[in-house]
Amino acid sequence: MVDRRAGRSPGAGDWPLFAPAQWVPVNGDYGYGCACLQIIVSARGPATRPAQVRRIVAAQALPLGFASATRRTGASALSGCGR
Repeated sequence: MVDRRAGRSPGAGDWPLFAPAQWVPVNGDYGYGCACLQIIVSARGPATRPAQVRRIVAAQALPLGFASATRRTGASALSGCGR
């Protein structure tokens, strides 16, 4: 979860700014939305320590339900990410 007003979370870089129609509020300023992120991650450690996001290079907010729609249709999730 991320505070959309602050647009920040652990890991350096800018989170996407979500329009009200792209954001589901949960518990105050927290909530969720759908986005494509281009990220840099740490090297994966042992199974008990997965890779961590080190930096967000690019971010794009998407319409809610985008991920669900791509799973239903079998379309590539990257097709909505400006690629």
